[in-house]
Amino acid sequence: MYVLLFLFSFHFSWAITPEEACQFKEAVQAAPDDFSSRDRMMAEELCSAAGHYEEPLLPDQNASKKVGTSAAMTDYSEFYQSLSKSLNSLNKPEICDPKENAPKGVVYPTMTLAKTAAGNIPVSVLTEDEAKKIFSEFSKDERYAFGATQNGCYARAHIFAQQMEKKGIRVAKMFLEGELIIPEEKRQYPENYMWNYHVAPVVAVQTKKGIELHVLDPALYDKPVPVKQWTDKLLTTPQAKKEALAYITDRFNLGPLRGETLPSAKNEPNRLKWHAADTVQSEQELEARREEQSMLAYEREQLKREKGL
Repeated sequence: MYVLLFLFSFHFSWAITPEEACQFKEAVQAAPDDFSSRDRMMAEELCSAAGHYEEPLLPDQNASKKVGTSAAMTDYSEFYQSLSKSLNSLNKPEICDPKENAPKGVVYPTMTLAKTAAGNIPVSVLTEDEAKKIFSEFSKDERYAFGATQNGCYARAHIFAQQMEKKGIRVAKMFLEGELIIPEEKRQYPENYMWNYHVAPVVAVQTKKGIELHVLDPALYDKPVPVKQWTDKLLTTPQAKKEALAYITDRFNLGPLRGETLPSAKNEPNRLKWHAADTVQSEQELEARREEQSMLAYEREQLKREKGL
């Protein structure tokens, strides 16, 4: 049994608590034969990291102190109505001002997305060329294992968000929950054709039409695409759109909300910080996906040899 799959049998709040992490560690220790040595080490690291937070390089000082919109209320049609209003009533862009330990001279305009599942959150505004450049870097970076995308979207989005922050860029996360049909050409396993949720980084892009939100998702596309194009690729029927939940959170939230509401930054100051346990979990997930990618490449090569190609 792989430890990261086992994790989801536990019910965690927006961030795993030390009690939950160590309870999980005890469960692993109680049945050590069910886990590999790496899995047991993972449980140990998670227990040690839970409850520790890192200050962001780009503090969201102007982020909303209010509770976000309940994810249970953000159905497909309501999401796009809210997003349209938010994009049509932008405040004067702020300037993203990295701390001294971030690369100097890297500043991007920042807009505020209103009434997201995480409240009002800042997102960097990029030019179309800038968005294409970071997408290209994302898609080519081996750490993200885009050759094995059946699992691990939350980890890719989380680690990418941390890497972008080092460049002075604030991303947000676009979540979609429901019966999501994976495009046939993107499936690694023919029998696995569906996700129950998907997440990818999102940035604001200054286009000729105005500011648009674009999703950065090399698992599905070869370039940044508008949010609606991304959701419609996965929701292939009117019924699927009717039943789906679509929402945006800040970059610090790790996984899908499943109808829950994120706490406000006022009531939970650590909401706008990087949780060390989330980073551990994401890095371990990506390591597993890289191993899977190597295995899939090996199997494809073996199949070619058997066919005499």
